[in-house]
Amino acid sequence: MKGARPLDRREVRRALRACRDIRERSLMLLGLNLGLRVGELLSLRWRDVWAGEKPVPLLYLTKAVTKGRRARGVPMNAQAARAVRTLRTWTRARGGSVDTEKALFPGRA
Repeated sequence: MKGARPLDRREVRRALRACRDIRERSLMLLGLNLGLRVGELLSLRWRDVWAGEKPVPLLYLTKAVTKGRRARGVPMNAQAARAVRTLRTWTRARGGSVDTEKALFPGRA
């Protein structure tokens, strides 16, 4: 995108304050911290971000979901890992499934 620029701290804080729940906040935090596009975020499954009892150290995106149709690995930083842990706890508390095949960000009914 021509003219795209990173958000400054004030813009990030403002965007996070606008999030209505943990799901939205986690979506925003993962996008900001990992540099993922919306389509990449929405294609994630729990198996992509969680292994054993913790977040994966490297998020692997297949070529089917990336814009350039090239697979890539993205390191999971501490803030993104915290967002995944929080989302997992929140999802379970609400009776949602964190089964490996389930979408990380399922559509709203």
